[in-house]
Amino acid sequence: MASIRSVKPELRTSLTASQWPREVRYFWVLLWGYLDDHGYGIDEPRLIKPDCFPLDDDISVGDIDKWLDIIAGYRSLCRFRAQDGRRYLHAPKWADHQRPQHPAVPKYPVCGLSHETVMNGSGELHETEKPVNGVHREAPGQAGSGESHETLRKPQEGLTPERVVVVEQGGGGVAVAREARSPAAATLLGNSLLDEHRRHIQPSLPRDVARRVGEQIDSLLDDPEISADEIREGLRRLRSNRKWGPGMLPGLVHEIRQERAGAGTPPVTDRRQQATNQKFDRAMARAAERDAREGRE
Repeated sequence: MASIRSVKPELRTSLTASQWPREVRYFWVLLWGYLDDHGYGIDEPRLIKPDCFPLDDDISVGDIDKWLDIIAGYRSLCRFRAQDGRRYLHAPKWADHQRPQHPAVPKYPVCGLSHETVMNGSGELHETEKPVNGVHREAPGQAGSGESHETLRKPQEGLTPERVVVVEQGGGGVAVAREARSPAAATLLGNSLLDEHRRHIQPSLPRDVARRVGEQIDSLLDDPEISADEIREGLRRLRSNRKWGPGMLPGLVHEIRQERAGAGTPPVTDRRQQATNQKFDRAMARAAERDAREGRE
């Protein structure tokens, strides 16, 4: 069954899409429902035709193949052959336009080549290297098509791609830095963290609150120095007090990073900043005491 997708107003004025025949533009939008939650799908026109045009007998499988070539020729779509010998589709800029609320587990091989330098104007098929994205570690067919993050025991495993770089510093110290996440990795990671947070809350979060939490997570993920585990712990603390709003999350993550930096808090040279931190710590302690008192009552 096709999935719900977003259609941005910018599509109307896209200089790329405007060069396609009108039926190809319509097909492009319908194709988003055929592709999975990560922009991948099987490149088989015999499957795509009944999915996108189930009631249009005048459209042939050959038409679908031709339209796929047109879109691939403009690098909006990648047609590639994986190591299993099958052909697959991939929308390289999927994460820029689609953000499913509950993305299913990836099940297709990753296209490991650069879309900017490898695809030629005709959209010719190319071979892929072995998967290079930790998001798609499963071999084709390992995960069920309907499986979602809700069913995973540990969604952080294989769904939070981060590369950690250890940088040696003088004086015997070791600094840990993280490379900037790609938009696709950040989107998948943000979705995974938000899904995990929502699973732990009953009754369910209102949609607008969940949206604000997601925005805070996205903002924190923009900083490569902040790890997924620090955000996950911040979300856990946020759940510990239902009176706190999503705006508390950055402060909680900052507190966690201070605690993990060494002996409690990092050195603070600005006395006013130090006083602000102490005031925040006292407020947190009072909130914890109040929660404990209410629990006893």
